[in-house]
Amino acid sequence: MLGWFVGRSLRRNALRDVDTAQNAMAPGARLAVARRVIAQMALVERQPGGANGAIDLQNAVLRQASADKRAAGRLKARRSDPARVAASLVEGWVEARLAATQRRISIRTYERIDAVIWEFIADTIDPAEIRASLEAKHSDARP
Repeated sequence: MLGWFVGRSLRRNALRDVDTAQNAMAPGARLAVARRVIAQMALVERQPGGANGAIDLQNAVLRQASADKRAAGRLKARRSDPARVAASLVEGWVEARLAATQRRISIRTYERIDAVIWEFIADTIDPAEIRASLEAKHSDARP
């Protein structure tokens, strides 16, 4: 019923966090954020799609990202803290992924959120490093 609002809020938060990372952080901090985010995304995507363990892992990553975000503090000045921004991006991405899985938001909305985060990663990390990270992800998933 309120899926449009949930999706819009998740996308708005992702755009805000990416904007903060791109405009308020030094290149080294931006790189650290992108590396942390892609590491968490690869961890979640390694799980087989239909397994109950995948949902449990996503919930665990979501809880950890929320705890990391709370640990970084809530002050407005800390919005540009790399640990908080990375945790917020991971939290938003996993929350959108779970919401799409549970049909609380549309797949299209999830894909928009995913695209915003992948665009940030692609603009920040060297393509060879992204490729190596993805190859490691796929080689770990093979039996």
